[in-house]
Amino acid sequence: MQANRTKPGKASSGGTKARRAHDGRMGAAALTPRALLRELRRTLADRGVDADAVLHRRGQLEAVRARARGRAFPREAYVRAMILAWLSARRPWTRIGEELEALARVFRDYDPRKLRRADPGALAERVLTLRCGNRGIHLQLAALPENLRRLQALEREWGSLDAFVTSDEPEAIARAWSRPGGAEKLEQVGPSVAREMLRFVGVEAAKPASLVRRMIGPERLGLVEDAGPRAAAAAVERLAAAAKREVTEVDTLLWMYCAPDQADVCGSDPRCDACRLAKHCRVGAA
Repeated sequence: MQANRTKPGKASSGGTKARRAHDGRMGAAALTPRALLRELRRTLADRGVDADAVLHRRGQLEAVRARARGRAFPREAYVRAMILAWLSARRPWTRIGEELEALARVFRDYDPRKLRRADPGALAERVLTLRCGNRGIHLQLAALPENLRRLQALEREWGSLDAFVTSDEPEAIARAWSRPGGAEKLEQVGPSVAREMLRFVGVEAAKPASLVRRMIGPERLGLVEDAGPRAAAAAVERLAAAAKREVTEVDTLLWMYCAPDQADVCGSDPRCDACRLAKHCRVGAA
């Protein structure tokens, strides 16, 4: 791998309405970024969701801030990131968050040397016993030995996994881990899982879920007129920059707002009566 990686191109802003973020005015009724996040947090509290407790339990925002302070992340952190990204990609987070300590015991504190000697099938069964598994858990953990080998190879080549993940923009690293046939490809890791891995080791990477893309897209808040993954990620990044907050915090708050196991406000059947953003939304204000 060459240290001078190709930088990804910037995503399209999605047109004039999407560019409202640049002058600090957002949403169908031109709600300011800070006001939007304030009303979002107030609605989460109304729904009984302790946003700060969820952020703390997930650990991604703290990891971002620790990296900004110069913390180095060991190989165990990357193994943990991969496993938690696998588990949370196919099931609600709540149960996983409740069993973080038990999962650490199952995966031997994410020590690669110990995990190389473990039976992937037995690990999968223990995860299922904790009710943290998913339909793909056996395939995911069958890929663990090979992925440990590939992470070790990256560590040897770059000196550390931190050096690799900071060698280029987050989107380029996520593509490297998820591109079929690529030299750095990790098995059972697609673009979304790769971005989630990066967030668990403190790298800012917007990855708005489909529910979030619908919430901020043209049918609802109208923060962006193209609700595709790239345009939506760019909108989340602009919102965070305008509000002077971390991308990971903003993306996670939006996820909490929509997720069925969190506030469940802006899902497929939106609860506009419970939403403090409703009057700024093309559905709620209709």
